[in-house]
Amino acid sequence: MRSLSTACCLLFCLCACNPVPPLSNADKARFVYELIDDRAACDSYRQRLSVPALESPAIEAIYQEAIKGGCIKRNA
Repeated sequence: MRSLSTACCLLFCLCACNPVPPLSNADKARFVYELIDDRAACDSYRQRLSVPALESPAIEAIYQEAIKGGCIKRNA
């Protein structure tokens, strides 16, 4: 009986684990960088995303500013 409950607990623990790790901030910045248009007017957003060790709120703020500035690629 103990082995059955141990096996069930192990199964539940494995099912509770998140199989996909969350994106790192570097990956988020890279994905947002790819969404920004290549026009010269949008270079400031792309340069700000190139800074290493950028935090998630800063990435989100840059993305929102790029949307307001009309710098997101149309096919995205």
